[in-house]
Amino acid sequence: MINLPRHDAGLRILHNNHINKFKDVEEYVSSDSDNWLSEKDKRICIEEDELWEVIWYPRNPINFNIVIGSSLEKVLNFIKKEYK
Repeated sequence: MINLPRHDAGLRILHNNHINKFKDVEEYVSSDSDNWLSEKDKRICIEEDELWEVIWYPRNPINFNIVIGSSLEKVLNFIKKEYK
């Protein structure tokens, strides 16, 4: 079973959503500087034009968290470690 973050409200997993917006990775997430796993991983996403986003509402439908990375596995491992 996949370990997803605790979420009493919604949870979304997006893969390459930037393509749906007709943007490259850098354009799509230019304002999400705090949500990346790391600067190194951000560069990987930009170079490969591929990204994963996990967005979840841990306690209610107002406050949410976003983590962006180059693979779903990396994103979920980071969430498991950093968001307990």
